[in-house]
Amino acid sequence: MRLPAIKPLKSYFFSQEKCPIVLKTFFEDECAEAWLCFVNNQASRFHSIILKVESEKVCMVEVAQTLECFKLNLIARRNEPYIPIEVLKILKYLENEGQIDITKYKKKAISFYTTCIEYMDQWTPYYNEILILKWTLLETTPEWPEIQKSYEFILDKKSDIILNESELFDEMSCVKAFVSKERIDAWKIKETAVDQKWVEIFSHFDDKNISYNNVFKIIEFCICLPGSNAPVERVFSIMANIWTKEKSQLSIETLRSLLITRCNYEMNCLEFFEYIEKKTLLLKKIHSVEKYK
Repeated sequence: MRLPAIKPLKSYFFSQEKCPIVLKTFFEDECAEAWLCFVNNQASRFHSIILKVESEKVCMVEVAQTLECFKLNLIARRNEPYIPIEVLKILKYLENEGQIDITKYKKKAISFYTTCIEYMDQWTPYYNEILILKWTLLETTPEWPEIQKSYEFILDKKSDIILNESELFDEMSCVKAFVSKERIDAWKIKETAVDQKWVEIFSHFDDKNISYNNVFKIIEFCICLPGSNAPVERVFSIMANIWTKEKSQLSIETLRSLLITRCNYEMNCLEFFEYIEKKTLLLKKIHSVEKYK
């Protein structure tokens, strides 16, 4: 016997004096509980993807790959079609009771996945060309053909970047020698960020006096491409909280300094105190009148 999980919700909305027709129609449907479970399962998946796409330190190449994998996942779910176990239990109960035809429900589930895929096709095509730079994420050992395509792509998009293809090949040979399967596996276990992977590589090259000027320009280009406008929106939210009516006399420079501090120092109060305690020059500026300008 299935649990009447939908009854509290149905009772609440039906008790309202003016329950919206669309909700009344929905809750009168025998499959309402199944649809709620289905949407809850899908919503959690969408939420996890949004968190990745809108995170603070994510570049466009990472976002492009995340969206590509998500789309492939949706296609796989549509082709099966994928219906969560808890939903299937409800559907089988209703079918055994002779209240529904489970085949019709599965067709609607397929339609849901198709709509999601079409939505992504409509709103994410500009990320597709960025996938040519996917090798920079270092999830596998980069190969020269994909690097050469990236070389052409960057020169086409950013004509002021000067790259030497011959030198780039030599530099990437050194990168390939450093980025072994064991190192990639270690990065995956530690969940090392993309920028930190390249910091590790460039630090090693500095120690060994290996040139990486051309590779550096490509990586700089990739990492500087923002994944979304979410971090910028967060800065505006922080600014709105700081620049209130009571603090309307703050100068632009002071506001800028406050924003830089808030957005770039991931420390609690004690950590920040211990940090500035050792900064003699900074302490002098704090005690000066300069901060009031």
